Amino acid sequence: MYAVKSLQFLILSLVTSTALAKTITVGIGTSEASRPLHVPLGECTDVDEEEVFTLDLKQPCRAFTGVMCTGRTILLNPGEHTSETPVPVGSLLCE
Repeated sequence: MYAVKSLQFLILSLVTSTALAKTITVGIGTSEASRPLHVPLGECTDVDEEEVFTLDLKQPCRAFTGVMCTGRTILLNPGEHTSETPVPVGSLLCE
């Protein structure tokens, strides 16, 4: 019985860690607040923020002005990116 429960826990841990490994946390700072945003790797994620002042990235990401990864885009390397004037971020695509 103990071995079965241990095996179930191990499988659940592996599934959870695999799911977590496929997302990253992006820090986003707006005029109202700063918050974490969980972004799946390799998938377009709608952000739909009109006034972004800061993006803190752990992986390279493309920031798009439009939702659904449309509009103007810029590739940002890992690190903190700040702007004195607000920038619209419609969506993100992280590698």
